[in-house]
Order: sequence, then structure tokens, then C-alpha cells
Amino acid sequence: MSEKNSNENETNTPEVATSIDEVRPIGYQEIIERSLYAFAKRLWGHEPEEVDALFAKYLGKDYDRENAFQKKYHKKLVLVAEEALEEKLWKIKAQSTSLVDDNINRAMKELISVLGLEMDLSRTSFDNCKEVINRRASSIKELSDTCDIVWSGRRLFDWYNLGVISPEINSDILKMQDSCRSGTINREILASYYYNVALTYEKSSAQKSQKQGEHHHSVKFMKKALSKIEKNISLVMAIKDSLSDEYDYDPQGVLDACHRIMDNSNDDHSLYLAHKLYAETLAESKKIKGFSSSRSEKIIEHYKIALGYTHAGNDKLDILEAMSEQQKNVDKEGYIKTQLEIAELLTGRNRIRTLKNLVYHVDSPEIKAGLLKSAINEFLDLDDIRKEDLPIYQSLDAKLRVVAANEPKTIKKLDSLQKKFAQASTLKSNPLFVQMSSKGHDVFSKR
Repeated sequence: MSEKNSNENETNTPEVATSIDEVRPIGYQEIIERSLYAFAKRLWGHEPEEVDALFAKYLGKDYDRENAFQKKYHKKLVLVAEEALEEKLWKIKAQSTSLVDDNINRAMKELISVLGLEMDLSRTSFDNCKEVINRRASSIKELSDTCDIVWSGRRLFDWYNLGVISPEINSDILKMQDSCRSGTINREILASYYYNVALTYEKSSAQKSQKQGEHHHSVKFMKKALSKIEKNISLVMAIKDSLSDEYDYDPQGVLDACHRIMDNSNDDHSLYLAHKLYAETLAESKKIKGFSSSRSEKIIEHYKIALGYTHAGNDKLDILEAMSEQQKNVDKEGYIKTQLEIAELLTGRNRIRTLKNLVYHVDSPEIKAGLLKSAINEFLDLDDIRKEDLPIYQSLDAKLRVVAANEPKTIKKLDSLQKKFAQASTLKSNPLFVQMSSKGHDVFSKR
């Protein structure tokens, strides 16, 4: 690497290739220099903070940004490039094991870019493209291994689109399993691949009259995928939805996957969803070993943990409502506390009804009075008063008069509010009602 990377233009100019004969394998020094250039120039989509953080990791927090590409930093810059390249290759492998065409195409284009090739994919056959890329990557194992994963993902994508199961699928599955054992891919990528195999079997099954065999394979690979997941909570949720209607569905597999995510993820949203899914699965499933006596406590525990990982009002409300259902019959004080938290997140009529219903679960007259006063205060904030609101108000008024009988100021305030919220007489408020007889007689007339 030159002191100022003076040969960067030569190094980073893509190699135009249209046939296998024109391609030379990329060497280690070239891929390192290309990777360092692309990473430092943010051609791989990194934010400035991410670039700075990786340079600081190897060159020190106070490294000189203007003079970082000096010969004395060569070994450290190689480490920067290797880590950036490794991250990029993992991203390509993850994208390629997707059944989303945009992801598949992006993985292909990014692999071509990493290898320093320039190819017109619209004018190059897939087989020729594959040969060129394989030859270009052939001298560096990490690159050739990545190519193998991309081709396996692409083949599965094609089979899925056609709705067919190729005899080659078993060979590809074995190769992906070997790749996981060797560290070329991780468990998460293998889980994604298994899930896509399951979807391919299911799609093929849907197009045939004899469906049972391929549906059985689909279920088998769903379970295999579930057993490998360590971070992807969205995939766990999708698999649970697919398996939960199966006669041999075992919720323990979902619980185990949630535990692995809790152990391996640092993402708050993933942890929120994992604890929420754990609690929901336990609540839905009546027969799970080891939870006969402590089911509700365990469910409530995971709901509480999930609550700590979210700040979104709607998410909090979902968790609190589910948690209160579990507490209702086993933890009266906890139920009341949770319902109060729910009320704090609500406004208007929803809050009024929640506070009104909570009165029935509270023993203390003082607390009952506080809940009723809060509900009446919320009434005063309503933009409009509807007919259906009036009976609710009258109920709150009557209850508060009982529990606050020794509070003259409260009773006086209720009397003044009664004028505003008193129900109008049905007879007076209905202009269509006629008191006289059909012939015009009215013996009750004041005349």
C-alpha cells in the first residue's frame, strides 16, 4: 500500500469482463486495497460515524484522519479492510438466502462490485456471469465460499418461483449445512435458508393433488429453521404462525428460540418482541412441561420485561392489557396497578370506562373516590357530550355520592355538575312524540 494510496485509481477501476477468458483471479492485496477504498469512501453505504469507529478501533481514538493512509499504518489498515470486507460478505450471503428478488439482485451486484468487475447483466447470460464471477473469486477462499452461497440462494429462488422441487435441492441443503459447520455461514443464515426451503416445498405442494408428502417436508424444514434462529425474532413469529395449526405443533420450540434471542440479541425491539412472544406462547399453550404451577407468574414476568424494552405507547398498551388479563385472577393488587397504568395511557371515553370498571376491583373508599373523580374530570375534557355518555356520567355521579358522602365540597360540586349532565326528559326532547289522541283529544292538557 503506497503512502498516499497513489495507485488507488488503478486498483479501484473495475475490470470489464464479458467472457471467462478475459478474467484474471483477484489477488489478496488487490481485494484489501479495493475494500479499504470502498469502505473509507463510504461506497458500501456506511455512515461517517461507522467508518470513523472502525478506523479508531485499529488506529486509536485520536488517529489523524487526514494522514491515515500512511505506510506506517499498513498492518492496521489491513485489519480495517479485512473487517469491512468480512462484514460486506456476510451481508451479501444474508441477502442471497432470501426469496425477495430485490435482495437477490442486490447481492449479485454487490458481489460483482466487491470483486472489481464491470458486467452488463442484461447482456450476459446467467451461466456466463457465474463462470466469470467464480473465476475472479477463485484464488481467495472467503470470496469463492461467498459465491457458492449466492448460487445456492439463487437456485432456490428460481425453484420457488417455478413452484418445483429439483432433485438438486438435497445436494444444496447438504452444502449449506456443511457451510454452517465450517463457519462460512452462521446459524441465522442457515435458518433463513431452511425457511425458504420450507416455503418452496409448500408452494410446490399447493400445485399438486398429492400434497401430504411435500407439506410434511415443509413442516420439517420450518422446525429445522426454528431450531437454528438466534437473533431473528421476525422469523420466529412467522414460523410460529405457520406451525401453530399443525397437529404436532410443539410450543417448546418457540420458547427455546425466544430464549436464544434473549441471550444473543442487543436490539431493544427484538428483545421486546421475544419476551412478548414468550409470554403469549406460554399463555396460549396449556401443556408445556415445567409450567403447571407457575404459568401465570412466568407469563407476567416476561410481559414485565417486555415492557422495559419499549417506549411506544401502543406497544405498552398491548403489553399492559395482556398482563392484566393474567393478573386478574391471581394478583389483585398487580391487576389494579396495571389497570392504572393503562388508564394513564388512555384519553377520553376509553379512559373513563377503564377507571369506571376499575372501581369494582378496589376495596378502599378513598381510592374508589379518587378513581371516580378522575373519570368525572375526564368527562369535563370531552369535546362533545353524546346521549350514550349521560348514563355513564349518572353512574359515576351516584357512586361518588356514596363513597364521598362525608365530603361536602365534593357533593356540592356534583350538584353543580348535575345541571350540565342531567338527562333531558325523553318526552320533551322528542319532537315527533304527540300526546293527544288520533282524533285530537287530550284530557291531560293544562287548558
